[in-house]
Amino acid sequence: MAKPPGTNGVQATEGTIGKPVKADENKKKRLGEMKYPTAYDMLKRMKATCLLKIYACSPTMEMFGVKKEDLIPEVDQIAGAATFLDLASTAETTILV
Repeated sequence: MAKPPGTNGVQATEGTIGKPVKADENKKKRLGEMKYPTAYDMLKRMKATCLLKIYACSPTMEMFGVKKEDLIPEVDQIAGAATFLDLASTAETTILV
């Protein structure tokens, strides 16, 4: 099962890949002290409501060399643009990130 990079599912870099930005590390520490949930924890909570569907873009995955095994388990489907637009056309709310 794939795990998101970093504690909150996002890894910021400065100059070289994998070198965390100091300000981001301080923010993560502060949020941890505040017992604030990570972005990934909030995403899992939203998925638990069964009101959220997550689609991974297949052309983007191919471009960046991402395999299905690399995705978080919460991803519902891998879809290209045409499929996503078809699915989104019947959705109550759609957010594309």
